[in-house]
Amino acid sequence: MKTSALYSQYVIDGAVMEKTPAQILDALCNERHPEPEGVYDNIVDESMDHVISKTVLDPACLDEYLASVMETDAGLDPACSDSYSRFKASSALCASLWKEGHFRLEDLSMNVGWYWDTAPVGAASAFYRSVQALTEYLDLLDIRLSSYAVNEVSGSFALGSTVSLSPESDDDVFMRDARMCPSTIVQDPQSWLVYVPFDTCDFRLGGSLLASRLRTGLGTEPQINDPDYFIDCYEVLRELVEDGVVIAGTEIPRGGMMKALKTMLGEGSGLSVDISDIMNSYEEQNAMRVLFAEVPGVLIQIRDADFDYLDAELLLQDVAFFPLGHPTLESGELRVKSSRKTGIQRILESLMLNAEGED
Repeated sequence: MKTSALYSQYVIDGAVMEKTPAQILDALCNERHPEPEGVYDNIVDESMDHVISKTVLDPACLDEYLASVMETDAGLDPACSDSYSRFKASSALCASLWKEGHFRLEDLSMNVGWYWDTAPVGAASAFYRSVQALTEYLDLLDIRLSSYAVNEVSGSFALGSTVSLSPESDDDVFMRDARMCPSTIVQDPQSWLVYVPFDTCDFRLGGSLLASRLRTGLGTEPQINDPDYFIDCYEVLRELVEDGVVIAGTEIPRGGMMKALKTMLGEGSGLSVDISDIMNSYEEQNAMRVLFAEVPGVLIQIRDADFDYLDAELLLQDVAFFPLGHPTLESGELRVKSSRKTGIQRILESLMLNAEGED
C-alpha cells in the first residue's frame, strides 16, 4: 500500500485525526471530489515546533531586508503553516478587491493548491494543520471552495490560491480579470496613501518571508483570527473601489507592508510615508515588525478631496485606517519615517495644545 497526503488517515503525536484532509476540504467544497479507489496506509507524524530566536532587527539594515523580500516569495517555516495559510487565503481575497465587476465577498469562492513535501518529519502534520486552518478561516468568512489539489513536491512548502465567483451567485453579479484601478501610484502629490489592516492582530514576524530569508525565527506568528472584522473591511473597501474613490491599490503580500510600498512605486513617482500612527496605535516599539509582518490588509491611494468621505465611510463601519503620506516626484524614492511616542509624551502634548487654546 501507499500513502496519500489527501486520502490517508493521519496519526499526529500519537492521536488519530478524525478526518482525512480530503474529508475536511470536501465539507467546504461546492462539488464533492470523488475519492480514488484503494486503501492507503496511515501517515504517522509529529508536530513541528516553531523555533524562536533572539535575533534583533537593525533599522539601519532596512534596505537590505527589503531587497531580501523583493525576491520570490518562496520560503516557509512549516511549523507556521496555520498562520501562513490564513494569510495566503486572506491575501487572495484582498487581491480580488481591485477587479472590475459588481460583487461582494459573499459572491466569491476559492481555488486552492498545495505544493508540499510531506516526507520530512513534521511536514505532514504541518500540511494537516494548514488544511485545518484554511478551511476553518474560510468557513467563518462564508467562503466556499471551488476546487482543491495537492502536489507532493520534494523540498517545497507552498500554498497557492485564486478567487472566482461562486456558481451560486446572483445573475447581476459579475467579475472580470481587468482591474478597476492600477496597483502603482498615480502621480498626484496632494493625494493620500492609506493603510487599512483587515485583521485586529498585532504585528509579529514569526513565519514571515523575512524570517525565512534570514533563516531565523524572529518571534511569534501573527494570530490572524478575526473573520468578522475582515468581512467589514472587505465590504466597505469594495464599495469604495466600485465607486471610484480608490485610484490605486494593492494588497499586503508575503514580505509585508514594506514590499507592498515598494511595488506601488511607478515610473516617475516616489513615496514618503510615516508609520508613527500605526506604532502608537498598536503600542509597537519595533518599526521592522510593522513593515515586514504579514497581516492581512491593503494600501490604497485616494484623492485629497475624498479624504473626509473615506473617513466617514470607514468610521461608520468601525474600520481602522492609517494615513501614511503622499506621493513625491522623486522617481523610485521610498522614504519611511517612524517614531514611538510614550504615553507621557502624548499626554504632555495634549495638555500643551489645550493650554495654547485657553484665553
